[in-house]
Amino acid sequence: MLPLPALSPLLLRHLRWLAPGLFLAALAAAAVQAPRAAATGFVVPAARPAPPAPPLYQARMLPGTGSAAASPSLARLADGTLVTAWVGSAGGKYAQDAIWFSRLVDGQWQEPLPLTTREDTAGAVFAHIDRLAQPVLAAAGERLQLWYSASGTGGLGGFLLYSASDDGGHYWQRPALRRTTPLATRAPLAQAPLPLADGGFGLPLSQSGLRPHGAWLRVDQAGRIVDQRRLPVGNANPAIAASDDARAMALLTTSTEPDLAAARSIDGGESWQAAPAPTVANPGTPLALLRLTSGRLLLAGNEGTGRGRLALWLSDPQGREWHLARRVEDAADATADFSEPALLQAADGRIHLVYAWRRQGIRHLAFNEAWLAGDQP
Repeated sequence: MLPLPALSPLLLRHLRWLAPGLFLAALAAAAVQAPRAAATGFVVPAARPAPPAPPLYQARMLPGTGSAAASPSLARLADGTLVTAWVGSAGGKYAQDAIWFSRLVDGQWQEPLPLTTREDTAGAVFAHIDRLAQPVLAAAGERLQLWYSASGTGGLGGFLLYSASDDGGHYWQRPALRRTTPLATRAPLAQAPLPLADGGFGLPLSQSGLRPHGAWLRVDQAGRIVDQRRLPVGNANPAIAASDDARAMALLTTSTEPDLAAARSIDGGESWQAAPAPTVANPGTPLALLRLTSGRLLLAGNEGTGRGRLALWLSDPQGREWHLARRVEDAADATADFSEPALLQAADGRIHLVYAWRRQGIRHLAFNEAWLAGDQP
C-alpha cells in the first residue's frame, strides 16, 4: 500500500474530473426521470383531388433589405394572408444580422420590417451573439410564433430563441431562450413546423455536438418545449410531412452525400424508425417537404453536387416512388447559390416556394399542381 502522502497527487488528479462527471451523470438521470408529454397527433386535412385548372406559374423577388438574405420561412394567417421571415443584413441602423418580416398583400410583398436584430437578441438573453440564423414561422389563427437560431463568437455555443405575435405580426414579444439540451449545443432549425392536435407544433431541427443528428421537437401553444425525439438516421436538415393524424415521413441529408436518409413515424411523432429513402442526389443542403392537398408529397432541394440547381420532386402519398417534376433554377456558373427552400400550399391550391437567390435576396414562386405535371422538368 502506498503511503498517504503519495496518494494525494493521484487523488487530486482524478478528483479534477469527478465534478464534471457527476454533473453529466445527474443530467442524464434527470433526462431519464423527466415525465414525457402526453401523446398527440398531427393535424392533416383530408386529401382531395386537385381541381382541373390550366398550368399556373408566377415568379417575383421580395423587396431587398441590403447585401445578404438567407433562410426564408413561410406561414399563412387565418385570413389567408401569406407572411415570410428571413435572416439578412442591411446598412445604416441595421448593419448587422436581423430577422426580416413581410406580408403578401394584393399580390405584392410589402416593404420588409426587422423583427429583431443581433443586438436585440444579445440583450434579451444576456449573451454575446455573433450571428442569427434559420428563422421559422408557424401560424395558429392570428397568433404567429417565431423560432430562430443564434450562435456566439466564432460559431461557438448555440441558442434557440422564441418570440410570438398576437396581432398577425405587427407587434412581437421580446425574444426568449428555449433550451433543447442541458448542454449548450447548436440547434439549427429546419423548415415547416407541423401543427399538432394539442394546439402545439412539431419542429424539425439539426442537433450538433459530438454526434450531429436530426431531432423532432414538440412545443406547446406558448412555444415551450415539451418533448424531443432523436431521428434514427441522417445527421442534418430534417424535413417532415404528415400524411394523417398518426403517420409522418422525415427526409434528412447525410454525411455520405449525395445520399438522403428517411425515417417514419406511425404514432404521431412519439417514435421514429428508419425507412427507404428516395434516390435523390443532394449536396447536403437544406430540404423542404410538403404534403399537398391531393395527398402527394412535394420535395424541394438542391440537385447534384452544388447549390446552382434547385429542383422539385413528387411522390405518391406514401413516399415510395419519387420523380423529378421541375427544375426551378439551373445556373451554369459554379458559384451560383439557390438554396434553403420553404414550401406552403394556400387554401386556393396554389403552392408557394421561397428560397435564397444567390444570397442577395429572396425569390418567391407560385404555381399549381397542373404546372408541376408539365412535360419538361
